[in-house]
Amino acid sequence: MKSVRTIIIFIGILIGMSNSMIMQTILTTSLPVISREFGTRAYYSWVYTGYILSSTVTIPVFGKICDKFGCRKNYIIGGAIFFMGTLGCGICSSMQTLVFSRIIMGIGSGMVIPATYGILSMIFKKEDMARVFAFMTIFQIVNNGLGSVLGSVFSSYFSWRYGMFLLIPVEIIGFAIVWSAFKGNVKMKSHDALGIKEAALFTSSLLFVMYALEKLSNSLSHINIEILIAALLLLIICFYYDGRKENGIIPREVKKSGTLKVLLVQIMFLGGAMNICLVYFPPYMVNALKISTGSTGNFLLVYLAALGAASFGAAYMNIGYIKIIAIGWISILIGSSSGIASFTGHSIICFTAAIFFIGLGVGILSSTIMADIQGEIHENPAASNGLAHLMRNFGGTLGVSIVQVFLFRQMNTLFIALFVIGTISLAPLNLGNRNFSKRSE
Repeated sequence: MKSVRTIIIFIGILIGMSNSMIMQTILTTSLPVISREFGTRAYYSWVYTGYILSSTVTIPVFGKICDKFGCRKNYIIGGAIFFMGTLGCGICSSMQTLVFSRIIMGIGSGMVIPATYGILSMIFKKEDMARVFAFMTIFQIVNNGLGSVLGSVFSSYFSWRYGMFLLIPVEIIGFAIVWSAFKGNVKMKSHDALGIKEAALFTSSLLFVMYALEKLSNSLSHINIEILIAALLLLIICFYYDGRKENGIIPREVKKSGTLKVLLVQIMFLGGAMNICLVYFPPYMVNALKISTGSTGNFLLVYLAALGAASFGAAYMNIGYIKIIAIGWISILIGSSSGIASFTGHSIICFTAAIFFIGLGVGILSSTIMADIQGEIHENPAASNGLAHLMRNFGGTLGVSIVQVFLFRQMNTLFIALFVIGTISLAPLNLGNRNFSKRSE
């Protein structure tokens, strides 16, 4: 494929990504205004949770469909479903219809995500993927910031609905570029049956776990703990059952590759670390360090700048990705240790050092782990990369839920959690080159 066409396709993918990222932050910023407009806070959290649940649980199924039937049509169909959800958000008349529209958007996203990874695997060489994911990480940071600004402007001076309508033509342009420039609707080398029964069982068990985590985050009651334990046991049984099936929902090369299994665990822990930082840094600054709400953005800029710079820099490191991943987790350990010290002494300097080193670690790992997963995949790029995205979402939900239960009893829980995550994640790296190969030079 010609390099110019590759760039055009990548631009189209980035435009589609920006639409999803900006919309997410516009809605998050506008939620207080939306709840006042509808006169209720019922289903408040489900505006976000409904989207995450529907996109996460559908990724494995759509990933397998992409590998079997090709990515081009799946990408466009997913985009059309996302478009209907976007339109629904703009014209909704109640909190319930807003949540329903977000669920529709999540289903579309669950279809687009594995198709995107499949297309990227076809237009870029494996040795380029670290730089591709680094650029996508930086792009995400910029768009999240832009979405926050637009959300504040629209909700304060116009209407939050304008943000939805403004993004519709942007979305159409992005998907149209990919549709016209990417002609390779080539089916992957996947001879697996779809496994409808396995897909339904796996999706149901994952949905049950995500629901249990949402319940636990709201109340640490005995019944919610029992529900979570039952959900996790069901998910483990489903993994075991799927692993014994020849045509299960988990890609065959993931089942056979020890390296991919370790990398999937790594990205699950990374998802936990990322979401804990994004969700709990602001309340920690306000409640523990007594920083004014208006000043929290300055500290978050330190975190985001370190994350973006490290993500870009890691893409050009050629020292073998065991060492790169280890450097990332060690940076998080240094940052979380400094964060614990900031709680003990309420030191702004310690906290600034904490978010800087944590940002470096998250940035290094964000581009490195996804690129390394891509480098290990040969047969099922859409399904395998989609599974990696699912694991990151699952880890993020798990981490946020656990921290929320204990955070307001002990404010430094978030740094303790990050330290534990970093320590556990370093353990598999001791397996060395038996499970990891070196990044291509």
